[in-house]
Amino acid sequence: LEELRSILGLNRQWRMTLVGTGRLGRAILGYEGFGPQGFRIVETFDSDPEWIGKEINGLTIKNTTDLEKVLGESPVDVGIVAVPAETAQTVIDRLVSCGVQAILNYAPIAAHVPPSVHIKRIDPVLALQGMTYYLKAAAASQK
Repeated sequence: LEELRSILGLNRQWRMTLVGTGRLGRAILGYEGFGPQGFRIVETFDSDPEWIGKEINGLTIKNTTDLEKVLGESPVDVGIVAVPAETAQTVIDRLVSCGVQAILNYAPIAAHVPPSVHIKRIDPVLALQGMTYYLKAAAASQK
């Protein structure tokens, strides 16, 4: 098990930042499964003045205008993007310019990143469509 953790890079602490603290972002901040697996959100950002400065789970939400300054002083390994589609590419570009090499994208866009950056889009609709394919196949085999 320890060898597998080493192969997957789970034998260290991965520093992450979250951009977007709307409903989805707050749910991500509240998720307790990251820590035991070696993932830790260390910075969070939003552009909504109502949320900037508030604290969630021990993290103070910072203004997205400060993203480059904060990440320049406190680099992260992974960026999590939970912003509306219309701002997602800009946020992703800014994370890449800060040296972020891996991005988990919850925004409904096909983002463009340099080949050296790994990006994973999380699309619940696509996941559901895959599930309905199997449900339909199972129903057809029972006829």
